[in-house]
Amino acid sequence: MMRVSQRKGGWVAAIVFAVIGFVLVNALASRVTGVRLDLTQDRLYTLSEGSENILGSLSVPVTIDLYYSRELGNEIPQYATFAARVQDMLREFEAASRGQLTVNLLNPEPFSEIEDAAVENGLQGVPLDDSGDVVYFGLTVQADGSEDIASVPFFQTDRETFLEYDLTKLVWQVTNPEQPVVGVISSKPVFGNPLAAMRGDAPDPWFALVQAQDFFDLRYVTSAETLVEANPDILLIIHPGEMDEMFLYSIDQFLLRGGRAMVFLDPWNETFVAASTAAAGITGGMTERSDLASLLDRWGVSLLDNAVIGDREMARVVNAGRGTEVIATPYSPWVVVKPGAMNLEDAIMAPIQELLMPSPGALEIAEGSGLTLTPLIITTDQAMAIDPEELRVPDPMRLNENYAPGGIGQVLAARLSGEVESNFVDGAPQPVLEPGKAPPEPIAFGPHLARSEAPMNMIVVTDADMLEDPYWTNIQNFFGQRVAVPVLDNGTFLVNALENLNGSSDLLSLRARRTGQRSFEVIDALRFEAEEQFRAQQQSLTRQLDEVQAELAGLQSPNGGGVEDPDAAMESITKELLETRRNLREVNRNLRQDIEDLETNLRFLNIGLIPILVTLFAIGLGIYRTRQRNAAAR
Repeated sequence: MMRVSQRKGGWVAAIVFAVIGFVLVNALASRVTGVRLDLTQDRLYTLSEGSENILGSLSVPVTIDLYYSRELGNEIPQYATFAARVQDMLREFEAASRGQLTVNLLNPEPFSEIEDAAVENGLQGVPLDDSGDVVYFGLTVQADGSEDIASVPFFQTDRETFLEYDLTKLVWQVTNPEQPVVGVISSKPVFGNPLAAMRGDAPDPWFALVQAQDFFDLRYVTSAETLVEANPDILLIIHPGEMDEMFLYSIDQFLLRGGRAMVFLDPWNETFVAASTAAAGITGGMTERSDLASLLDRWGVSLLDNAVIGDREMARVVNAGRGTEVIATPYSPWVVVKPGAMNLEDAIMAPIQELLMPSPGALEIAEGSGLTLTPLIITTDQAMAIDPEELRVPDPMRLNENYAPGGIGQVLAARLSGEVESNFVDGAPQPVLEPGKAPPEPIAFGPHLARSEAPMNMIVVTDADMLEDPYWTNIQNFFGQRVAVPVLDNGTFLVNALENLNGSSDLLSLRARRTGQRSFEVIDALRFEAEEQFRAQQQSLTRQLDEVQAELAGLQSPNGGGVEDPDAAMESITKELLETRRNLREVNRNLRQDIEDLETNLRFLNIGLIPILVTLFAIGLGIYRTRQRNAAAR
């Protein structure tokens, strides 16, 4: 009887036992800190080396209080799952801290002392219904002996894949209260725009700068006097406006003393162009172009003259259609930078996955310059220099028609190092004396340096627009709280570079953890190939459509366009218009078909094939073991 049971149902029992064993192993593993198999490509669920270094080197005890209302998870299961993820991560933190970090899990019930503590520490209560009760899901971090408290007011599910970054950042903040000073020089409204506030717009600072403020003491520098007062460790120059000789001299001397700087220049300031063509016309002192020529040109470094760099192979795909029409086409001046275009041997670039540089320039270095230029970002040899005036009224289709590859890669960002001579041979310039006023107090620059006393360390990027919020992050409002969800690494690139210039590296690997939104490289390549194939036909049909519409508009004029039989002509042109539109739709449909087919196949491979193979393997294993047992029984 037993043999019959084994022969007929043994393989079914094997599958059942395999499933039960799988569930038990996972249940046990979930209760043991640090036991997990992380098969994600970017190891999203494993602490980074930077986090382990920071947590393992804590010199003072740190306490984390997690406030989580269980009612929130009961009503919204998504938050219950996220809360479990947060608790699991905090257990990892405890294990990595070697006893220096303690986590308290608190349930802030209404009118309890725990709720009072949550409110006092700045956590945000969110209503679930109309009862007036609120729920909490945030935490506080405090170092022993310090009154400073860092917090997450309310966890956002959109930032789940940034969880390790957010938590480790808070631990780092409370244990490193002394922040390096970064002097910020910019003609752009990087700290918010008071003029926008006067018009009723929100004068929010750029999120790239908000992110940097978590790690640096940012101080706005507008003159030589304020630069000396700020006494910065690093200069951050973003699209500088006009500067007087004294201001330029202070920067010159800062760099010659071994000062470190990150400079974002721009051959085509898209914000300025948009503002200058708007009704308000407020540009806030910005200019179309910035090159810091007064300093860099004399050291043999410059931007390619009167040129924006486009690269069709690295271009962002945009919609060139009109109205509801969709025509996907690459816009070559918006350069998407992926690892293949980066110097991955440099610590700044190694963790970066994707950047967007809208209308960048190109760096050149003259022979005999005292500086060494090490590229960080370089285009393909299909790059092209574009006259900035062609971007005043952008036309992606026209740019593609006239595209002519230059045959060489262009440097979009680079590290400059070495020793140079001062641009001010005769020392500090004389202050400008205003009639009727006393001479200004002399500025304490220190002894004049005619040549570098320490090697310069500078990073120069040829685009400043890339730091503005719309180009790399989504900003949302959550009950009055400004929440940013980065979709590209532009902000990470800035903070990584500042950390590197400051000589710190532990946060680099942490900060660049992936968002979980990965691009489909095979699909992108197929899309580009398909667009190349159909673009000429697309452009021809679009021009034909414009001509037909112009003829139709003429026939609809009072004199009927001078045609003897306007009605018959209109009927003919209307048929031609409909036929042209049908052909254009057909071209676009052909353009998408291969991509959709590939996406379907990839979904099957990623979602369906693996479970099917595992099931077939389990069935085969069950049949094999049953036959082995039957053979042994005989």
